[in-house]
Amino acid sequence: MKIINILIALVTLVGACMIGSANTGGIGALWDAISLAIVVVPSYFLVAASTNSYTFYNDKKSLILFGNLALGFGLVGVLLGLIFTLAGMAHPPAPGVDPTAVLISNIAISLITLLYGLIFKYFIALPWAHSIKDK
Repeated sequence: MKIINILIALVTLVGACMIGSANTGGIGALWDAISLAIVVVPSYFLVAASTNSYTFYNDKKSLILFGNLALGFGLVGVLLGLIFTLAGMAHPPAPGVDPTAVLISNIAISLITLLYGLIFKYFIALPWAHSIKDK
C-alpha cells in the first residue's frame, strides 16, 4: 500500500510537470545528469562512509541521513550553479546568442539540483525509512 501511495504521488508530480511544461520544451527540461550526480553521489558515499557499508538501505537512521544529505547537496548545487552563472556574466556571449536566455537557462539548471534534493529526501528517503520497522 505504501509503494502504491508513493507511486501515485510521483505520477501526480510528473503529470503536473508534463502539463505545466508543455509550452517550454516538455518534461525533458527537468533532466540534468550533472545536477543528479551532485545530489546523489556525494550523499551516497558519505552515508556509506559513516555506516562502513555500501548497503545501508536497511537502516532507518542511515536513510534519513541520506535524505538530509541529498537536500543539503541540492542546496550546494544551487549555490554552485548561481556562482557559475554570475561568473559567466563577465564573459561576452557568443555571436548570435541571447545573453538573457543563457543566464535564465543556467539559473534553471541550478534550481534543478534543489528539486532533485527535495525529491530524494521527500519521495525516496523518508518514505523508505518510515517503511522500515524499528528494531
